[in-house]
Amino acid sequence: MDQILYWNAVAPESDRKAHTEIDPLEPGPRGPIGRSRALAIVHLAMHDAIFSIFGAPHGTWLTAPPVAATGALPDAAIAVAAHTTLSALYPAQTARLDKALRTAGLRGRGAGRGGNQGQAVAHAILKDRAGDPGCIAVTSRYIADPPPQAGDPRSSSRACDGSGRLGSPPLYNLITREFAVAQRNDVEQNARLFALVNTALADAAILCRDDPSHPSVHAAFGGAAFQTIRRYYDVAADGPDTLTDGLGFVSGELDGSATDGHGRADLSPHIGGVRLGRDVADDLWAAGLRQDQAAGPRLP
Repeated sequence: MDQILYWNAVAPESDRKAHTEIDPLEPGPRGPIGRSRALAIVHLAMHDAIFSIFGAPHGTWLTAPPVAATGALPDAAIAVAAHTTLSALYPAQTARLDKALRTAGLRGRGAGRGGNQGQAVAHAILKDRAGDPGCIAVTSRYIADPPPQAGDPRSSSRACDGSGRLGSPPLYNLITREFAVAQRNDVEQNARLFALVNTALADAAILCRDDPSHPSVHAAFGGAAFQTIRRYYDVAADGPDTLTDGLGFVSGELDGSATDGHGRADLSPHIGGVRLGRDVADDLWAAGLRQDQAAGPRLP
């Protein structure tokens, strides 16, 4: 079982329940910023859980991650990191999340040590983001392009918002899963890809909130997600591209301004927040996911 894909499915379900089965004891993330923030925290925890054990040239998001015990099982670290962060973010869903952990298929030597590592990483990330002082990893505070002028064919709300069906971080995670499965990613590749995508979504939402022109957060999400996927799979940065060839669900969702007319992702039009989202993705790709390089809070 790929633990990244497993918990990537559990996390959006936690968000869905928080928004549709309102529990007075469930504060739950709210709105695009809260939703994208939660998914970024969960995926960064899984990312750092595995790479603090395996190591990788790109390192971890945490500047000084907990040191893993010898023989720590990576799958257990990923699962417990996800469970710990989700339980903190959605406390009313503890029973469901406990069941998800029990059915995650964690077996083998080092499971306890891996679980301890995942929990330590999760607590470190939750502590850092408790006050949310600024961006998560993007190094500069980008702003959106000006909105289209009246009469511009791109000025419809549909264009400015990406499309009528795009916009939610859970949906962009579903689309990212389509790419990951089609490309036959292994667990380490998925850990990196989903951490990059979800951090880009979260930072794009933060910058949209702070931008005085109030750009479309939906458009910024689209720019951030698809530019990250482009960068990850080393295809042309400005599109159009062939990434969606054969992926009916993805190309079907990418209508209107988000396609080139042939079902292919085309983010070249700089509409609303699309440029902002793309800038965020390019920044993260160049600088990596680094806690100590993130831009601070917006100045008054």
